[in-house]
Amino acid sequence: MSFSHKAQLASGGSDFLRATPGREGDLWMCLESNGLNHSTDSGATFTKVGLINSCGTVGLGKAAPDASYPTLYMWGAVGTTRGLMRSVDQGVSWDRVNDDAHQYGGMLGRFVTGDMNTYGTVYMSSNGRGIAYGKIDPAGDVTVVPQVHAVPPKAAECKYVVTNTWGYGGMAEVRITNKGTSAINGWTVNWTYGDNSTVGNYWAAKVAGSAPTYTATNSEVWNSDIHPNQTASFGFVFGQSTENPGPVPVVTGDICK
Repeated sequence: MSFSHKAQLASGGSDFLRATPGREGDLWMCLESNGLNHSTDSGATFTKVGLINSCGTVGLGKAAPDASYPTLYMWGAVGTTRGLMRSVDQGVSWDRVNDDAHQYGGMLGRFVTGDMNTYGTVYMSSNGRGIAYGKIDPAGDVTVVPQVHAVPPKAAECKYVVTNTWGYGGMAEVRITNKGTSAINGWTVNWTYGDNSTVGNYWAAKVAGSAPTYTATNSEVWNSDIHPNQTASFGFVFGQSTENPGPVPVVTGDICK
């Protein structure tokens, strides 16, 4: 087996490539701010779909009753409307599936796919909240169904580890080790400084908050899922008001023992 270079696309989001079931060479590519691109020649050429200002992820599901092409689902923005979108005409027109009260972490979930057996049913991974799905009711309206939610067991050992220090601050990591027997799919942890320390730059997670309390949520595909006996970590720079180190904070969260 060998592979050859087919086409050159704009950078960004190029790992979100979807093949249309039952149609050889039919591909959809999300390119974030460069929109949604479509190929019908196995990737030799791509055409940008109009009206789409951003595309985070794309998937396909069963065709509508009066359509011959699978239904497209996309998390992105069509004009000024952003959300989970559905198209039954290969991207010519779009309807929004979700509403502002049902975002489920948006693009942080990373995946969306339609049901190939039931038209109108769409599944969306969320940001540590299980799997959300939507379906069309008999009247033809979209019904947003509460997400399939699995409460993670408190099976993780969560530690705050100082990895480097200097005058008025340093670097630290939070390490989450799965001590349970099943995978942890998504996580959120918290910690509070006893000396009012602050967090500056951070990586491998999304950190929010202000001194003394901070919250971190998984934001990377490669460390969102933690299998038994494996460890996920993220890091950050912290600052403090004196050169004397404060107490090491305790890390808490739904998954932490």
